[in-house]
Amino acid sequence: SVFPSGRIGSQTPTPTLAADVEPHYRHGIGELEIDLTQVADADQLLGRTIHVDAGIGRTTVIVPDGLKVALDTHVRAGQIDLFGRTDDGTDVSMVDAPDQPDGTALTIDIDQKLGEIEVMSR
Repeated sequence: SVFPSGRIGSQTPTPTLAADVEPHYRHGIGELEIDLTQVADADQLLGRTIHVDAGIGRTTVIVPDGLKVALDTHVRAGQIDLFGRTDDGTDVSMVDAPDQPDGTALTIDIDQKLGEIEVMSR
């Protein structure tokens, strides 16, 4: 369909425990910012996967400094910025998968229709 499904507006989930981090986030139009820097037991995120499906707008994921992260991102039209490394255009995909044994990284999979994806650490 032409119109994305999911919430319209702004979402800013900021979980404080790994158990509160959803395995799947969906956003329709607007801004989605997932801030994982407040997760007290961030090491419990290792080995898990977070899927993000977004429509139109900006998706930002902030991970704690030092947390091992594997990324698989795709935007149909727009820009992707992974820790300062950028690409833009149509049908853009970027992968950042450090060579690590299974279960030693948090995997984040982001698929967006139109707009910007940014993953940063803080």
